[in-house]
Amino acid sequence: MTPDDTWTRTLDLGPPQATPTPDAPALPERYEDLGLLGRGGMGEVRRVFDRKLRRALAMKLTRWTRTSPSARARFLREARLTAVLQHPGIVPVHDAGTLDDGRLWYTMPVITGETFGDRIAAHHAGTVGLHRLVSALEQASRAVAFAHSQGVVHRDIKPENLMIGAFGDVRVLDWGLARWLEAPEDLAALEPEVAEGTRAGQILGTPRYMAPEQAAGQIDAHGPRTDVFALGAVLHHLLTGRPPYPGDAQQALQAALEGPPPPPDGPEGLVALCVRAMARDPADRPADAGAFADGLAAWLDGSQRRRRALDAVAEADTLSAEPARLRAEADALDARAEVLLAEVAAHEPAAAKRPAWRLQDQAKALRSRARTCETRALQALRAALNHDPELDEAHRRLADHYQRQSTEAEQQGDDDEAERLALLVQDHDRGAHARWLTGQGTLDLVTDPPGAAVTLFRLEEVDRRLTPTAERSLGRTPLHDVPLPRGRWLLRLRAPGREDVDVPALIERDQRWDTVAPGHAAPTPIWLPPVGALGPDDRYVPAGWFIRGGDRQAPDALPRR
Repeated sequence: MTPDDTWTRTLDLGPPQATPTPDAPALPERYEDLGLLGRGGMGEVRRVFDRKLRRALAMKLTRWTRTSPSARARFLREARLTAVLQHPGIVPVHDAGTLDDGRLWYTMPVITGETFGDRIAAHHAGTVGLHRLVSALEQASRAVAFAHSQGVVHRDIKPENLMIGAFGDVRVLDWGLARWLEAPEDLAALEPEVAEGTRAGQILGTPRYMAPEQAAGQIDAHGPRTDVFALGAVLHHLLTGRPPYPGDAQQALQAALEGPPPPPDGPEGLVALCVRAMARDPADRPADAGAFADGLAAWLDGSQRRRRALDAVAEADTLSAEPARLRAEADALDARAEVLLAEVAAHEPAAAKRPAWRLQDQAKALRSRARTCETRALQALRAALNHDPELDEAHRRLADHYQRQSTEAEQQGDDDEAERLALLVQDHDRGAHARWLTGQGTLDLVTDPPGAAVTLFRLEEVDRRLTPTAERSLGRTPLHDVPLPRGRWLLRLRAPGREDVDVPALIERDQRWDTVAPGHAAPTPIWLPPVGALGPDDRYVPAGWFIRGGDRQAPDALPRR
């Protein structure tokens, strides 16, 4: 017996005595034998032709002419129980009877396709997607859920007992170990626990997918949650590519007794459902196969919504790549137009200026296209959040966009707009913009000579003038990585034998203020003139680079440089 075989072992009972029959049995007149389809330890399945209805069927027979009462009971129970469970995911029974040699039989449709085990192998070979198999497992779980609603538990769910047809139909096979929780009177005598005269100590199922209560032979504990464990074990196999309890049958049985296997790797929602379904205590599992199927459906729905959301993010990324290119082309056209206009005197006729104007019009159109691309990219990101409101990829891109806009507004002196956009950054931030949102920057300062005392003043608008307020000491130079809230500041530098020097500093969000000139690596120390070096009418302005322009509220404002 392999570890994937179904166990129907009762402790201390030997195998039934039986006599094998020839391969071609004498069938009822209605059926013509078309050959063997498959054979197991206790039965076989033959392809037959139904002369009455002119169709091919599968006929399942007991394999032996003399079969133990328990095996006959199991076969009859499977036939009658399957006939009662009328569901698209459960193979129907068309007819049943007894051959002249005493063997039992019943007919059912010929089932073609692949087992779930075959599909799992294909998935891990990279030829079948995870979503398709999770959807198939959900369908199988719905069929088991129907059985649970009828008071029936399967007790032998495993990949080999789940069949996927060529058209995506999923069937749950082999109900030979199924149990009625409250068996009808005509089937009660066919329950294996009754027919075999025992309850405690019987091990039924497949060890590699077996719930602890099955492995322990606790028949009275078998219920819908036992099937839920097996469905979770199939999901575990799907995620890992191997059965949850490896090894031979005895090793798998021992592992099943000791508890559930380690959680598999995989999508968070599926892993969580798998762990719940395979909980050692049945009370901690989903209540039945319907609840398990609902968990799979919820993951599929969320996964599909995430996939649509990621498609929208990809569209936004494609659109977002365009504005920079379009604006660069527009700048180049404007530069060419500027050269052409410089060569034309103001009094010359319009015809001389039209080539430059055409270039300017083309540049204007390109900038309009850039704005349209930006708008469509934002729409795509918002659409992504409609599909998946918690999608980090969309939130991060929106936060990045609003951060750039807020920084631009701040550099242009539009503090109100900068604050509005900063609130949008905060709305979409998932941690990456936390430092920027504090509104702090840093300050580095070196002086010549070093050791100057630094007093900090905040520049506040008083009577329409920037006025130093809120004095505090920063210590002595050199200063490195001094955190300061964004805004305008005044640094007053004092050193023995040196003139006091005032240095303005603009601290921007998440930016460093220092005296390193663009294109240079080392800072330029601020020189403190000796006492007496300045005349009474002199105003010392420390040498260094500065920001020019960028205030769009100023008349004839220049670009920020």
